[in-house]
Amino acid sequence: MDIRKLMELVAVSWKFGKKNYPRIPVESTEVRTEFALKHIHLHMSFEVGELAKILEAGDHASGLFISIEQGRHIARNFILNGLKLAEILGVTHEEIVAELLTGYLENKYKT
Repeated sequence: MDIRKLMELVAVSWKFGKKNYPRIPVESTEVRTEFALKHIHLHMSFEVGELAKILEAGDHASGLFISIEQGRHIARNFILNGLKLAEILGVTHEEIVAELLTGYLENKYKT
């Protein structure tokens, strides 16, 4: 599956509406968008917290302290939330790929 198809799947399967979010405001598109952005932020913050919890416990342990399953779960959720964020902000899959490639070519993302 490529990034375009994944973004389409996220857009279809994760909708912000009263059915899944009874407290979502209905006043305006702008207010609903702000709600969606805040909710995605909460999801991402939750994943950062999960990673912090694992890493902090690792400071008190010996050996490998994060499992492949835990890492896979956190990475997957970051990607899905990032794609939903892009969709809400109107960023296309082409723009994401172009930015990533440009960033690497210009050495913006140092490893």
